[in-house]
Amino acid sequence: MQSSEAITGKHSTFTSDNLNNVLAGNKSKYLESISLTINGLQDGSTATIFANAIGLVNRATVSFSGVIGIDVSLEQIYALNQLWLNNQTYSKVSAGDNQEWILSGLSLPVWNPAVELETEASFYYSAVTNADNTELSATANYMSGIPRRTTLHYTAFSKNTSGIDDTTLNNWDHTLSSTIGNVTGILMKSATIAGGSTLIERGTIQQIAVDVNGQDSVLLYEWHELPSLQNNFAGQSYNSLEDSPASIALLDNYAWLPLGREPIPQGSNIRIKAMAGVNAETATDVVVQQIPY
Repeated sequence: MQSSEAITGKHSTFTSDNLNNVLAGNKSKYLESISLTINGLQDGSTATIFANAIGLVNRATVSFSGVIGIDVSLEQIYALNQLWLNNQTYSKVSAGDNQEWILSGLSLPVWNPAVELETEASFYYSAVTNADNTELSATANYMSGIPRRTTLHYTAFSKNTSGIDDTTLNNWDHTLSSTIGNVTGILMKSATIAGGSTLIERGTIQQIAVDVNGQDSVLLYEWHELPSLQNNFAGQSYNSLEDSPASIALLDNYAWLPLGREPIPQGSNIRIKAMAGVNAETATDVVVQQIPY
């Protein structure tokens, strides 16, 4: 039977870091996910911008016996929900001074079996412009059974680009070993994207490739080809951060490389690399590994 456990309490004041919350239920039950809602009041005549508001939680972590297995921002959680999980979130902009804004329906997937070791969740605070009375609701979702035989590991990695237009895609890279699980997806963020006066060749990431065990560019895509691999939308949708579809800028900067049908096997040496169109600009990835048990 499904069950839940309040982590922060409902609509808890969130104006400073909320750290090391013990998830007691994970000692006996399967931890499916953590549900997250943020909300607050508009402070002054200017409405809170949701691309700002989502920065209220600049880091969320889940650790097992002190070892962090999940480490991402709320913005990255939002992108994973939309581009990987196809999860429909809810947002409501404020309508004036002291009026409420809300972003809810966010799921932080964990997929962890019952463990004897301590499971803890932490949420790190960052102030939001034109907002006060900020609150965070976090709830752990459990199951008595085990619907999946894997647990998740994913953490954010950021690095500045170095140079541009390198046809060997050596303007940016992230080297890792999938020692703990199969890689089933990679979330990428490009700080600058093409459109309008920005040429397609002058996005932060022009091309992205993945080397596996010394094989160059096993996967190689133009940035704008990545949406073709998804079964859901690629940012151009009515699922924006505002009441209307007018604001889609946040998701435009993200792309999801799905690898779930044929994952990169556990134990592989991986190098994610990119050709850049902008020098010294930050690109970020989140590599999702599924650990078998």
